[in-house]
Amino acid sequence: MKLPKMYKCLLATALLGSFTAYPELSHAASSEKEIINDQEANFKGLLGYYFNDKELKETALISNSESGDLFADNDQIDDMLPDELKQFQSAMWRGFIKVEKSGEYTFSTSDNDHTMLWIDDHQVIDHSSATQKIELEKGKLYKIKITYQPESSSANEFGLQLNWITPQGREEIIPEGNLLLPDIKNQPENESSRKKRSISDSDDGVEDSDGDGIPDSLEIEGYTLDVKNKKLILMPWIEKVHGKKRTKSGAPLTKYTSSPMKWSTASDPYSDFAKVSGMIDKKVKVKHPLIAAYPNLQVHMDKFIISKNRNETLENGGNTSSSISGSTSTSNTHSTEASVGAEVHASLFNFGGSVSTNFSDSNSQTATIDRSSSESLGRNWSKSLGLNAGEAAYFNANIRYVNNGTAPIYEAAPTTSLVLGKNDTIATIKAKENHLANVVLPDRFYPDKDQAAISLQTKDDFGSSPITINKDQLNILEQTRQMRLETDQVSGYVGVIDPKTKLIVVDKDKQWSHIIPQIEETTARLILKTPDNSELERRVAAVDPDDYTEQTKPDVTLGEALQLAFGFEDKQGKLSYNNTSIDDFRLVFDEETAENIEKQLEDMETKNIYNVQLHARMNILISPKKDESGVHEGLSSWEIDGEDNYYKYDVLQTGWQTINGKKYYFNENGTLVPNKVIEDGTYQINTALKNTSLVDWNRSDNNITVWETNDGSNQKWKLKYDDSQQAYVIRSVENNDKIMAWNAYQNSTNVFATAFEGKPEHFWIPELLGNDFYILKNKKDPTKVLDVDGSGTSNGSNIQVLDYKGTDNQKWKLEQVEAN
Repeated sequence: MKLPKMYKCLLATALLGSFTAYPELSHAASSEKEIINDQEANFKGLLGYYFNDKELKETALISNSESGDLFADNDQIDDMLPDELKQFQSAMWRGFIKVEKSGEYTFSTSDNDHTMLWIDDHQVIDHSSATQKIELEKGKLYKIKITYQPESSSANEFGLQLNWITPQGREEIIPEGNLLLPDIKNQPENESSRKKRSISDSDDGVEDSDGDGIPDSLEIEGYTLDVKNKKLILMPWIEKVHGKKRTKSGAPLTKYTSSPMKWSTASDPYSDFAKVSGMIDKKVKVKHPLIAAYPNLQVHMDKFIISKNRNETLENGGNTSSSISGSTSTSNTHSTEASVGAEVHASLFNFGGSVSTNFSDSNSQTATIDRSSSESLGRNWSKSLGLNAGEAAYFNANIRYVNNGTAPIYEAAPTTSLVLGKNDTIATIKAKENHLANVVLPDRFYPDKDQAAISLQTKDDFGSSPITINKDQLNILEQTRQMRLETDQVSGYVGVIDPKTKLIVVDKDKQWSHIIPQIEETTARLILKTPDNSELERRVAAVDPDDYTEQTKPDVTLGEALQLAFGFEDKQGKLSYNNTSIDDFRLVFDEETAENIEKQLEDMETKNIYNVQLHARMNILISPKKDESGVHEGLSSWEIDGEDNYYKYDVLQTGWQTINGKKYYFNENGTLVPNKVIEDGTYQINTALKNTSLVDWNRSDNNITVWETNDGSNQKWKLKYDDSQQAYVIRSVENNDKIMAWNAYQNSTNVFATAFEGKPEHFWIPELLGNDFYILKNKKDPTKVLDVDGSGTSNGSNIQVLDYKGTDNQKWKLEQVEAN
């Protein structure tokens, strides 16, 4: 009977449940591979191909055999193959063999007359009962290949029994532990396998152009995985069978497709076969052949110390008379760099798609000095240090590495630049011996958060070239409270598994800095900003219309990519993420991606952005819509000198603008007005301690206290912004001659009502904390904020200024009201 095409290429791969990948082996111990840590693995058995024809062409099944018992039991594959494919007529096994004792071995099978067997390049059985002896050495791996072509097939089982006679004269079936799975494609070369033509080069009968262990037809038409009798099963996708099937956890089976011409479709260091079967480092987070596994190492700064005295930068303490220090928080720079500079033409599609003219490809982080830390430092840092023009202070950054990628990186050594403003680089440092990380796992920090950070204070291992910062740079840092950490490049290695020791080892032939550029060139980059404000980055294998090999990859639409990369679900034709509709997200593209998508949409009869095809080098940000006013918003060109501008639909905006939930004011020239965060008007000022208690002017003694609301004019205040002071005057509605001020006299902290004289202590700077609450900083010393003494809520509780602590007695809600 002539079988349908799909059955001719039918494949089911049975593997043990906890396989991991083979490294590029050397029979002798290699100094280029360093043991890192244990990983549970099982490498027993040869990989057997069973065919429906005698010429070893029509592959029906692939299965592993742990010992010399090479029979395929039809009971184990009863519901995996149609009956017509269970009639095997030939077979081939390949892998590695090792011995426990050196000496001369003789091999035989249960049917030598129909068998050929090679050990490395030595044929020891050739369709004859006569066999050749071969010398094998303990501690080495030898390639083994067997072909079997009997005269007739069996209905119940098919295969061979593989035996040996040991140097001690014992004849037995080769036991478990002596046979190992092959290393797919990357076969080892060593002193026992260096002939020009080896058995690995001979025709296996399987059309596998890329050598990844999966036949070409299967990679094109689709395959899936299941578990049967504790074994991992890889088989062709048959819709009527697998479309209804569920795993033990209740999840549907996954249909995989991959490139028949690429060993790794996503260009990462793991073959398609290894990823889907689990034959890789178990710390790799992604196992789909279309999702790239790679580390994304970034550098975060926890704290900095600056001092004129170099010894004091070595300390991890607080401020001294000649040093300053502050804690920082680090965020992804590209979140703001991917802000919108232009809008995709609305006439083309209405999908909330926007274009960024500066979508960042850089691995850049922004360290921001925490508010409480910044305010505790006081004003004029260079003066505090006694730093004069032309002098330099010493800089110590306390840093950690974080891996936001999907694969571990071993012996990680980032090169980091510390940058102020736009491009003022303080120092560029490549991690030396004392800054190397043995391993940084995905979603993990090095050192861990519960350990002390790394001290980065010199440009070399010997301490002869300290990191310094001059007076101008210090002033910039004081003004902006920000420093950019650019991870220019990262050195580090791939972890692979040694089948002899079952340990993760560092493979010095697989350097991530060589691999990641190939991944970036052949994938589309997707960044998901989730509703809880976390960020995920994935790279999806995508076709390249200008590269013939890359065109052999499966076509993937944007909608399919969102499901593969982030777990979006298709609910009745509408995508959603954790029950949040795709309609509640916006899409931001770089300019080239936008042009590509526009062209695809023009050619579509039914225009749907989620049906456009991903292409290599696309950049797409998927971000929640905050509100309608913020959908197309973002600040561009943040400058340290205050010349900040904001564009919407390519138009320079002026006046009040709401951006990412906060209000900003831009003057008639489109320049951001510093500290102007609330409109001039009449307000009641409520304490966060009790929503019915307000800031109250006691007319009898001019003291300012909290008091239960009574709608009195002495509880209402006019806020007016003063451009010259970049701060607000808070004036009593009841008496226009009285303003709220800090009584900064003889170390007093009291707040009172007094006549306006234009003193710094007569001005206030509101700063939004979130949830509509503000702190009110005093202009004279912004480290001092409006504070309810002792967190009192009873009528008459005194109001003062105190150092910022972040407690509720320092938080205020400004509610606009009508003046009496």
